Amino acid sequence: MTKLELNTRNRPSARTSSQFQRLDHSFQRCRKVYTLGMGKCFILSHTINKWFVQNRCTLSIAESCTGGLLSNFVTDIPGSSRYFILGVVAYSNGSKISVLKIPKHIIVENGAVSAEVAEGMAKSIRRIADTDFGIGITGIAGPGGGTQSNPIGTVFIAIDSANKKICRRFSFKGIRITIKRKTSLKALELLKRCLKKN
Repeated sequence: MTKLELNTRNRPSARTSSQFQRLDHSFQRCRKVYTLGMGKCFILSHTINKWFVQNRCTLSIAESCTGGLLSNFVTDIPGSSRYFILGVVAYSNGSKISVLKIPKHIIVENGAVSAEVAEGMAKSIRRIADTDFGIGITGIAGPGGGTQSNPIGTVFIAIDSANKKICRRFSFKGIRITIKRKTSLKALELLKRCLKKN
């Protein structure tokens, strides 16, 4: 357990007391965000790990707004190396084009945060890694970058496999790390749902 203690050298005043209260509030909010969904992510990752090992299938992931967080959750479980082949963080449009081979016109016509791009990411990473399942994630985690059509928290998650291809749009609320965690958790939930139908 980590203990955090805040002290002041001078005699506390109304101003410093107010500052301490704001700091404490900020810390408590950050702590809540940090633990958001961790239990669910671990349980889902463990269930997914078991399915992939038992069925001898493989997985690859292409992430943008989550910055590798989904891959981190997957690899937190021992034995994930038996099925998790490749994880790519294609953050810029250029990397989506050059690394994942997403046609430039798809990004220009639909935007980097779109169903078409998420589907392309899932399909491409699956092809590049030669895996049974591919996941593609693109979105806007904030605090900037939102538009009227795609506000902050807009995320597209796609899953590609031989028997199932899905793409869903989500609108998450919260600060940057909250949106990243919610997106990763939802991706695990969608993958689990797909595995049940395969």
